[in-house]
Amino acid sequence: MDLVPNVGIGDIFLEAFKHYSQPERSIRSISISERTIQMYRLAPEKFLDFLLWLTHTLFPDLEVRRIKSGVNKQLPLLITSTRMYRFFPCIKTSVVSEPYIIFHTKVRMDGCIHPPDFEFLFKYLSAVKFPMTIVLLGDKVIEKNKEATIHNIQTIYPQLMKLLSANNKILDLTEDSLYSSNSVEGFQRDLSIIHNAVSNISIGWGGNCQIIKAVAKTSLHFVSTWNSPILEAYKGIKDGDQFFDKIDTFCIAIQSLI
Repeated sequence: MDLVPNVGIGDIFLEAFKHYSQPERSIRSISISERTIQMYRLAPEKFLDFLLWLTHTLFPDLEVRRIKSGVNKQLPLLITSTRMYRFFPCIKTSVVSEPYIIFHTKVRMDGCIHPPDFEFLFKYLSAVKFPMTIVLLGDKVIEKNKEATIHNIQTIYPQLMKLLSANNKILDLTEDSLYSSNSVEGFQRDLSIIHNAVSNISIGWGGNCQIIKAVAKTSLHFVSTWNSPILEAYKGIKDGDQFFDKIDTFCIAIQSLI
């Protein structure tokens, strides 16, 4: 079988989750479509190099090919495990020397977040005080490409910085925009930061959720009314990750970190 996955970082991780959960399936190669990357991403050649590195890393025993174009082909959705620790020795090296929690700034909005949810969350964050450092990770701004437009991808960096800095120590480790600044070194740094956090706090669906699933020890995710078979699969895996579809229970879970 030859895989031709969608070409987001989260898509590659998702296929890895499925691949290692279904060892009986014979996959010969993975093909990465250059045309899809050119259509959806900024700095396509740079991102292609990064994606080839990531695919080789997650599938070291398979042939990885770059093709001009191809029809998407994926594995069936069966996931029993998501942790990918063994592929990333970089996570053993801690970047931050003190205990911390992470708020991820990137939010994929399509169908899973509503304005009243943000109003409730931001009101809560304006008053909360954590006993440990808060790390902000992700994008300061979202550059407009086709992927960002289709999925209504936004950043809540300005709101998090303003609200959380009033009562908390903030360590800002965000990038100006990850769409055009993806690098292997920066990605490995972020994996280590995610892995060594007391907890990761993520809002919305998308690639950052898959990355957190791959290397975090624990996490809290708010996904509102998103109806996804992937989410249902994740809910059945008891690995320290929690998913919430009610903003009040999500904030209660955040409060438990205090």
